[in-house]
Amino acid sequence: MSDTTHDLAGARAKFEQIKTDLGANFVERDRLIPVLMALVLGKMNALLMGPPGTAKSALVNAVCHSMGNGSVFSYLLTRYTTPDEIFGPLSISGLKNDRYARVTKGFIPEASVAFLDEIWKANSSILNSLLTILNERKFFNDGKWIELPLRATIGASNELPEGPELEALYDRFIARFWIKNLTSKDSRLKVMNGQANAQPSPVVLSPDEIDLLSAAASALPFDPGIDDKMIEIEDRLQEKGIVIGDRRRRAIWRVLPYVAFAFNHDAVNDDTIIDIVPDLAWRTPDQRTTIYKVCSEVANPLGAKAQEILDAASETIANATKARNDAKNGVAGARKSDALSQINGARMQMEDMIKKMLDLDKTKTNGRVKSALAELDKNYRSVMGMVMEQANLKSFGGNDMTESIAKYLGVKQ
Repeated sequence: MSDTTHDLAGARAKFEQIKTDLGANFVERDRLIPVLMALVLGKMNALLMGPPGTAKSALVNAVCHSMGNGSVFSYLLTRYTTPDEIFGPLSISGLKNDRYARVTKGFIPEASVAFLDEIWKANSSILNSLLTILNERKFFNDGKWIELPLRATIGASNELPEGPELEALYDRFIARFWIKNLTSKDSRLKVMNGQANAQPSPVVLSPDEIDLLSAAASALPFDPGIDDKMIEIEDRLQEKGIVIGDRRRRAIWRVLPYVAFAFNHDAVNDDTIIDIVPDLAWRTPDQRTTIYKVCSEVANPLGAKAQEILDAASETIANATKARNDAKNGVAGARKSDALSQINGARMQMEDMIKKMLDLDKTKTNGRVKSALAELDKNYRSVMGMVMEQANLKSFGGNDMTESIAKYLGVKQ
């Protein structure tokens, strides 16, 4: 084994350890974390938006810590932030010699990774320089353009940009993620008891290791037909009023190998498209669902169908849970017998859904169908738990349905 191969293997092991550490420390972000790391490898910018309290800043700082090797610039912008705070103060000695130069050490022009919190608070005096930094990785200083070592800038905000003056800056962020509050009970418990502590990984990649990983990722091949599928996705989105411009189209194509690498794919494949394109193409958060559906239908029709079934199951269980809770809490007009009837109806609907999903992929090789089926199994067990509870019976331990799912997935019940 050559030294380069050995070094790459070591760097890859560290990359995977960072993913594992951050996945444990930031629950329900296991899809986002590899993508953010991939974007740093691919020298792309990312933007995290969503309500306060969703650990956006903590997650970005953690990724920057592991991918920036100490050369990280992090700053909370306000409307009063001055260029000196971002790009460095003016050189006093330079001014004495009729030179307009900034002392950039410790500021964004010399950082490997940058995090700009509350990005939309940037004022016009900062905005124009940021545009060139984010896109061309250049900074005008002391009368000349300087090439920057900046790999990626990650922005964060609690809101969407407002005003035409921010449109150009918004477009510089190739990936956009809308971060939601935690949903599962298990995730919230982990945050409450400190298991998910929102801390960075102790593992840090060196610049040489990042270069090795970046080169390996960029060399990944594309499965046949990926280009045609991307064009079909774009055509379908355009019919729905979602247009992908030339710059974004090129950026999307360029980032795909890095995302495939981060998810341990041997090539850019159908799953790569579904994993990242929905977060590269939306302009407003409400567009993401449409884009995801189109990507799934084109790249993995069986997986798209499985997702439709799973979405219907989620709605069914939500209605059944509400009926159970209303009856339990004595809501006016809610009777236990009606709740039991609705819960039993949900059970029958979900059993029909399970049968449909088991018949989707006879080869049992579609990963997205398997993932949806595993989630459907959880939903079904939850409904069966409610059935047993309403009937004052023991907890649910499994039946023919769950046995069929286990057999399909190749796991023990």
